[in-house]
Amino acid sequence: MGVPPPKTRTCAGCCCTHPASCSTSRSWPTSSTWSPDVLAALEKLHFETLRVGQIRDDIRQAEPLLRQTDFVSFDVTAIRWQDAPGYQPANPFGLTNEEAAKLAWYAGCNDQLTSFGLYGYRPDHDPHGLAAMVQATMLWYFVEGYYYRRRETDFRGPTFVRYAAGLHGPARYTHHNDSADEDGDGPDRIVFYKSRQTDRWWMEVVNLTGNARRIVPCSYQDYLRAAQGDVPHRWIITQALLG
Repeated sequence: MGVPPPKTRTCAGCCCTHPASCSTSRSWPTSSTWSPDVLAALEKLHFETLRVGQIRDDIRQAEPLLRQTDFVSFDVTAIRWQDAPGYQPANPFGLTNEEAAKLAWYAGCNDQLTSFGLYGYRPDHDPHGLAAMVQATMLWYFVEGYYYRRRETDFRGPTFVRYAAGLHGPARYTHHNDSADEDGDGPDRIVFYKSRQTDRWWMEVVNLTGNARRIVPCSYQDYLRAAQGDVPHRWIITQALLG
């Protein structure tokens, strides 16, 4: 079994997490207005980020980040002004209200989350109460997500399907329902776990010396990349954190 992921914090928008080796970790919001130097510095520090465009293309990519956080801070300025005119200066770019509600639902589904906050709202800039309604809807979806929580930690149990993808040569992967070849796990391949109950995915990362491992949330796309012989970016980040 891999050790559980450490506590992380997520700020939106968009999403940025840094599962460091300490019990809590720093994280920072990302924005299309940030300079390339700032984004390069975040990457150098092994922060995992998603830009607005990436969320727009496939919002499901934000779910693994929100699943491993213990603190979520959502700034209303991450939502485009025409959807939530509760701040100044106005920003015509950002998340839609539907995307913000979906992210709140993902956060609510996280069974290790300890805090969820909405910040930056200015009632004096919201004469018609539109931004207030958007935030109220986000909270509603957060509560709904709370009631969909499933604590899934028994990765060797019958509720998980286990897949393995090789890192060398042509794509080679198999799937298992048991741990018959568990002793063969190592840094030369990536083991994935899919929940039969929620269809969520996890990835087991073994460091290059083979003496440390961690199971982290991931996406189905991460599995597809590994099955095709590509190394998922999330695997690289976790390797850097394992040392």
